[in-house]
Amino acid sequence: GSYTIVANAFIFSLIPTAIIIMFARMKSSSPTVMIMAGIAVMYIFNALTTVMMLIADPNDLEAVYEWQVGSLGSLSWDGMPIMVGITIIGIVVTQFLSKKLNVLAAGDDMANSLGVNANNLRTIIMIVVALMTAGIVSFTGLIGFVGLVVPHVVRLFVGADNRYLILASATFGAALLVVADLVGRTIIAPATLQVGVITAFL
Repeated sequence: GSYTIVANAFIFSLIPTAIIIMFARMKSSSPTVMIMAGIAVMYIFNALTTVMMLIADPNDLEAVYEWQVGSLGSLSWDGMPIMVGITIIGIVVTQFLSKKLNVLAAGDDMANSLGVNANNLRTIIMIVVALMTAGIVSFTGLIGFVGLVVPHVVRLFVGADNRYLILASATFGAALLVVADLVGRTIIAPATLQVGVITAFL
């Protein structure tokens, strides 16, 4: 059922999270190293997904492809309580830690000197984000670039203060997704263009 899907997604999301945290804890690590580690893990998981598709029932491939592209078309009300619950919990936790995240943005040395344990805070945030991502992706598939584009756009208007940036990003991200889905449903009507394709153009 839905809970099993989310649980499996969360458990397996902890694998790349743990790898990235491991690189983050290395003294010689940098944001570039963390990003490259994430990309490497992504390619490994993509390869495993391809292998699973090769041995899967041909009748299931359409659903797998739709999940890889990202779509809101397969959503049902059954999954909404899980997604809404996980999202609210995640936003509350990140909002509660927003001041510490502002300190962390100044660098690990500065954060540690101000009494913020940079490694522990980064670990907590990444686990929370992994749970939120698993809770959404389980139902919508891989809708890319929303998390990459939205915060940078919002930052131009509300600044870099996470106390405002987190809530503004969540609001604008939701609005962007609704608009992208609307465009996908109308631009080549009566056919539907998956929302993940629209966001990829961003």
